[in-house]
Amino acid sequence: MREADAVRRKVSLTGQFASVDEDLTGQENLVLVGRLLGLSWRDARQRAAELLEVFGLPNAVGRQVRTYSGGERRRIDIAASLVAIPEVLFLDKPTTGLDPRSRTQVWDLVRRIAAEGTTVLLTTQYLDEADRLAGRDRSWSRHRRGNEPRAEGVRGLERPPPAPR
Repeated sequence: MREADAVRRKVSLTGQFASVDEDLTGQENLVLVGRLLGLSWRDARQRAAELLEVFGLPNAVGRQVRTYSGGERRRIDIAASLVAIPEVLFLDKPTTGLDPRSRTQVWDLVRRIAAEGTTVLLTTQYLDEADRLAGRDRSWSRHRRGNEPRAEGVRGLERPPPAPR
């Protein structure tokens, strides 16, 4: 753990549930994260404005997060993970519970993040999502691991027999 600080600077996480403050606006949340990461007030405000634009949230700037739709909440949560551009981004089921339009918007954002050089590790329960987003898949099933080039291989897996006692 000697390099824990270095790892923290290179890695970011967006959990399955939103980690932003619902009483703050989207802009206030992003500025807060920027300040916590050591950005100046000016730089934090500038980065927040950039992310709100990129994530299609310019109309949500002055509204409390509690008033956001499900898709807007996911996007502001992912944006908060990108205030400092990480080398590796963990996304835990980023589209669970979203409507089809919001899912597609999140997929587009994930593709953009990856295209800009960030390694994205994504968990999902939707095989179509794995098909659309993955360059390479890894599946785990009861301590058995398999490499599959695409989700088609996962579909053919049968449930493994119970472990011997």
